[in-house]
Amino acid sequence: MNLQDFQIISLKNFYDPIERAKRIIDINYDLFFPMYTGYSFPIKIDDTQFFSKLYDKFLKTSLEIFGELDIYPDNRYYCWGYRSNKDDSKENLFHNHSETSIINGVYYLEVCDAGISFVKDRKRYDYLPENGELLIFPATLDHAPQVNRLPNYRYSVNMEIVTKESIPQLFGRVF
Repeated sequence: MNLQDFQIISLKNFYDPIERAKRIIDINYDLFFPMYTGYSFPIKIDDTQFFSKLYDKFLKTSLEIFGELDIYPDNRYYCWGYRSNKDDSKENLFHNHSETSIINGVYYLEVCDAGISFVKDRKRYDYLPENGELLIFPATLDHAPQVNRLPNYRYSVNMEIVTKESIPQLFGRVF
């Protein structure tokens, strides 16, 4: 099994992180984490515009990959942060983004040897992305961040695009 079998697009060295990006995620974690389930939370405070520029590049790249997109007016043009380390002891549950998007992207700011697992047709694929890598995949693909067993934080960023086109229409252009 490989990424293409799951309709996953990998873009290494997608965006150059700035050192302050992890601190911005930490600030948003402190503000929003208790309000959300799991470890994801919105990035709403960003004095560097790193995350809005990251989303803009994700959108532009998606247009280059899939061609013209008919984006819903209520598409949310922002990022969701994810942070975990060995102190976050619960296993992450498999989930998908089928209720909130068509195209899903995960940008890996800092991996710390904890990757991501995908499940499709009862087959599991574990993948360890690189720092700075972006994965783009269908919103219906079940996935779960792997548990980080290290003291350092793992940082990733989720982004979504809601289109009027269906997943088969868009991903059929590529796979």
